[in-house]
Amino acid sequence: MADGERSALGLSIGATNLAAVSTGLRAVTRKPVLTLYRQRSPEVGVPSENPKLNEPGLVISDFVDRVGDPAGIAAADNSTYRSETLVADALRALAYTATDGRPLPDAVAVTHPAHWDPAAVNSVRVALSRVSEWSRGRLALLPDATAALFALQ
Repeated sequence: MADGERSALGLSIGATNLAAVSTGLRAVTRKPVLTLYRQRSPEVGVPSENPKLNEPGLVISDFVDRVGDPAGIAAADNSTYRSETLVADALRALAYTATDGRPLPDAVAVTHPAHWDPAAVNSVRVALSRVSEWSRGRLALLPDATAALFALQ
């Protein structure tokens, strides 16, 4: 990154992959599978993608397509999680992977599937605002189609 250039982070929510791109660092994709641990932060992805998945944890998948569902996701231990909270936790884990554990940039954009209804988008917005790193409100949430058009310009 050049001197004086501000860092930024782009995150993408997809049912097949979650993606992150950090200015001057790297791009990372992971399957939307979240492993929760009692003693440390969650990890995102499957073992073939993420070397930090080296101990047992509570594995949760299929949460992206369930964003906005008030029933939540039942985990193997009979606990229930809101899908949008799992998305926020997965994006946070992915963001730290993309920045190699460095503090997250102030400028963050998150794209979501364009077909999501406003209630689903708002539920993700609220979940992301509860992540301490993004609670200051400097996070843009926009449809993936809008981001693609912006990139073409």
